[in-house]
Amino acid sequence: DLRPLASDLSPMAGFRMHVTTSAVLGCGYAGAGHFAYGVPLDTSIVAGAMCGFSGMLPDIDSDYGVPLRETMAFTAAVLPMMLVGHFQSLLLSHDAMVLAAVSMYLFVRFGVTNIIRKYTVHRGMFHSIPACLIFAGLAFLMCATAPTLEIRCYKAGGVAAGFMSHLILDEIYAIEWKSGRWRFKK
Repeated sequence: DLRPLASDLSPMAGFRMHVTTSAVLGCGYAGAGHFAYGVPLDTSIVAGAMCGFSGMLPDIDSDYGVPLRETMAFTAAVLPMMLVGHFQSLLLSHDAMVLAAVSMYLFVRFGVTNIIRKYTVHRGMFHSIPACLIFAGLAFLMCATAPTLEIRCYKAGGVAAGFMSHLILDEIYAIEWKSGRWRFKK
């Protein structure tokens, strides 16, 4: 029976394919960083996870879909943890760090999510190379407490690689063979 196989052949790269591709790419990115370039294992794993996660970023403009919900929930939870070094450099007390983390969580989870829902359209500005560069730049800035400039660039590169994997998959799936000729989808 070929029906299950045929159902896997979607005319468009879906959420699962984007996440799987960026996750596999993230594993390769982490492995290359650690084994080929000597990046510490924990740093390589974080950079690989950033790569895997970034494969969802272009779809955060999908209103009430899974990508927006999952991306914003994950970002809201992880962002404060990634900024602990910044909080420490500001000499914040433990309680002040907790309050900052909770405030950031609520702002990202509900404030930023609602702004994205209200002011974006799917496959709009987030499906672009400039958006990729912005997210990579944000990652670079978030990693300001990294021990070296190379580590900051490595982590930002992971975000760019994951993001670009999404855009490339979308372009690959934008071409189809129909009625005996190649055609580009909208």
